[in-house]
Amino acid sequence: MRLGTSIFDLIIFISISIFIIYFVQVYCLNQHFLEVS
Repeated sequence: MRLGTSIFDLIIFISISIFIIYFVQVYCLNQHFLEVS
């Protein structure tokens, strides 16, 4: 396994993780906003 491949996979994993965290936060904020209004 090459080092470049490992770094590339790590970057993809981090990007997906950030996207999921961002999506969950926006979804929770929308749910909270709907409950308030």
